[in-house]
Amino acid sequence: MKIYLRLLLTVIVSVCFVNIASAKELKKLSASAVEMNKDMAVLYFDSNRRLDLSIMAEFIQYCSEHADVVCICAESSDAKEADIMESFKGTGDEKYLYKGVSDKPLPRMEFLKDSELVGTIEKGGSFAILTDAYLSFLAGEIDKANLMTKIDEAESAEEFKKIVPRMRFVHMLAKKGQIDSAIKELDKMSAYNLDNKGILMLGEAYLRFKAPEKAAAILSKCDDIDCTFYKGVAEYLAGNMDAALNTLQGLRGIYSDVNKLNYFLKKTYEAKGDMKHADEIRLPENYNINSD
Repeated sequence: MKIYLRLLLTVIVSVCFVNIASAKELKKLSASAVEMNKDMAVLYFDSNRRLDLSIMAEFIQYCSEHADVVCICAESSDAKEADIMESFKGTGDEKYLYKGVSDKPLPRMEFLKDSELVGTIEKGGSFAILTDAYLSFLAGEIDKANLMTKIDEAESAEEFKKIVPRMRFVHMLAKKGQIDSAIKELDKMSAYNLDNKGILMLGEAYLRFKAPEKAAAILSKCDDIDCTFYKGVAEYLAGNMDAALNTLQGLRGIYSDVNKLNYFLKKTYEAKGDMKHADEIRLPENYNINSD
């Protein structure tokens, strides 16, 4: 999906990719409906489905914030035109209504700039995040680079949603003593395009299952301060004391849990045989790392 979107955005300058077929399949449902334009967003939806209507309501709300972009809601079910207009009578949404045809699963959005298709949001996609991003791009409020950043962020959020139920399965395997199988499942998830939150979740799980090398590798892809701390812990547990010391020392004065940071710094110095620096680190009496 990401490669497809990047390709569409790359050809926008050099290739004429006019969405003629979609334009021909759109039909006004009233004389007062908005006119199609070279810069427009089209929502293909089924008026009989509650989810589609919810997405339509959000779409129209976002469209109202981008007056320069023409927005069309193309009802694409088998419903009769008269019935469609009757169901929306008095809502104020009639001006957006067209009759449409889509051979793709509904709901679906298409975004055109200068009559060229620059992006789509498919069924199950990040409508809440990407709709406003694409409309902002069509309105000239953000450039292509910013749009791609928002697409990447949305995809990362979608990937995080995927790992939550899989993580439950991982923990179920671990409870049954199938640690190797649990780690293999984590390995599969590590290939996802995860955001910091997802990477941290995977890193902590690797540590829990005593796979510190894998934890350090995945956590190195995250720039969050908690990721950095647990990366240092993973390096310590993996026996890479020089790397651990470098990582953990870099968090002094930054990481909020000073005692936990000092605990692992002290342990790292002790593991290196540097008792002088280890003894200089003071922890509260009877400090228990597991109590924090």
